Amino acid sequence: MFTQEYNVGDDFVDETYRHVDHMHSLKLMERCRLDLLKAVGVPNDALIARGLYAVVTAVRVEYLREVKAGLIRVTCDRCVSSQRGFTMFQSLFNEKGKIAVRGEIDWLLMDGTTKRGVYPPADLAEALSKFDRQEELK
Repeated sequence: MFTQEYNVGDDFVDETYRHVDHMHSLKLMERCRLDLLKAVGVPNDALIARGLYAVVTAVRVEYLREVKAGLIRVTCDRCVSSQRGFTMFQSLFNEKGKIAVRGEIDWLLMDGTTKRGVYPPADLAEALSKFDRQEELK
């Protein structure tokens, strides 16, 4: 499991409902996925330099509790590879430390020139496989 903590300010809070809205919850989960790529040694910037772009293809989200401003914990619990892409299982814990959002995010790499999905490079596939086996992150 990969865990990041983010201090969420009032700029993420919806004025009407006075809690973090769904869009900002998804942004925090995206940020954690990008932080995971960096932690496993294949940062998003390096993928982009190779002409590869991480593209979300499907999102399944379950909202369980309200999230307010404060210290929020986001996890990447598992990353399962499929033939050409990945499914990342994530959780977001609210400022009280209770699980507030669960998500499954499908994503793949798109070639920037052809605009088509491509097989992940060996270094990324291996790094995420090690992560999924719960091996030590760099």
